[in-house]
Amino acid sequence: MSDSCSCVAWEGTEPQHVAVFSDTQFETLVREDLGDYHGAVPHRGRLRCKKCGATFAYDSSLTSTTVTRESDVVRVLAALREGKDAQVGGGRSFATYAIKDSRLIMTTSDDGYTEDIPITEERLGEVVLEHRVLFHDYLDMWKR
Repeated sequence: MSDSCSCVAWEGTEPQHVAVFSDTQFETLVREDLGDYHGAVPHRGRLRCKKCGATFAYDSSLTSTTVTRESDVVRVLAALREGKDAQVGGGRSFATYAIKDSRLIMTTSDDGYTEDIPITEERLGEVVLEHRVLFHDYLDMWKR
């Protein structure tokens, strides 16, 4: 993600302005309509910049739009919710992070023995920070 990309200008809140995101600049990853108010549809979702790959969460009401660049942890959680998984370590002993039955799980594997351990988003955040380069590789791979 580069701060020199023009998508940086979208960050923040635009009072009295409801954003229309350009299809040439952004790919819509998720859109959730929040109702219909006489033809106006407030909504929220996630976008990816087609140029630099940065992802954004947005919330568009009837009177304003707020756009927030997502952190690495938020991006990893979103990918896990989409069914992706991430393995940390290798060889005989490693951990795999995934969402199973709507719960964040770390599956440990040691010489063929596996165990599913529920973890918190905070713990996943610590793992992402500890293995930042690996998770950046995952994030690059997942956006293809």
